[in-house]
Amino acid sequence: MKSIVNCRSLVVAAILSGCFAVSAEAAEPGGTNAVAPAAAASAGGQPSGDSCWTAERRQNDTDGYVAFVLSKLDTELRRTMEARQKLEVDLKELSLRKQQAEQRQLLVDCAARELRAVLNSGCFPAQVNGECFPCPDTIVTRISALMMEAGALNQSISELTAELRAGRIENERLLVHTIVLKNDLARIDVRRSVMTAGRLPQEADGLFDEIDDMLPAIPEKQTEHENRVKQFLDDSSASQTVQRQAKPVFSQF
Repeated sequence: MKSIVNCRSLVVAAILSGCFAVSAEAAEPGGTNAVAPAAAASAGGQPSGDSCWTAERRQNDTDGYVAFVLSKLDTELRRTMEARQKLEVDLKELSLRKQQAEQRQLLVDCAARELRAVLNSGCFPAQVNGECFPCPDTIVTRISALMMEAGALNQSISELTAELRAGRIENERLLVHTIVLKNDLARIDVRRSVMTAGRLPQEADGLFDEIDDMLPAIPEKQTEHENRVKQFLDDSSASQTVQRQAKPVFSQF
């Protein structure tokens, strides 16, 4: 992931090595240089679909095409940021559920140790935290139930830990993609400024080549982000922790 960011940073640095400056708005979604889809579609009277922008139309309406590209990148940036926000909310929920499971596990372990101590003492009937155990069998039954719950809690904690790890990796990947998209928006805006100022055909050709390398993957990335986040949310919802259904270990809990 770091290599992707470094590579993009080198490209941006090379573009910015002259006297050109990128405004902060150009790198943010919804900034003044990010064109709304409707505006992009109407620019130069050209259709907004990818297949409608032939080489001839791009040359005849360079400004309209660049506006369309900026709009598309801005849309991808927004969707990536929204996916990351949803993921962060779910990560907080998973972290809370793991904490609750760990706390429940401590209570179960403590209760089991206490019951074993009473069982080893051989003094019956016995009172443990307000609950009466008339004979050893009743304590053995309770200890067995606690051990089953402890095993289920251990499995739940392991699953939650794995989901948290996977979610954090995906969150970092989305963050890297956000940075890349912001750099792409800034870079295209700078190239457009250079092209507009000098009206240089070679600048337009270079910009088109750069855009051609960038655009084909955007719809795939949008679908990939949505599918990956949806799958993660479905997996985390399916993994129910035991403490939600668990009864108090003793009446005082």
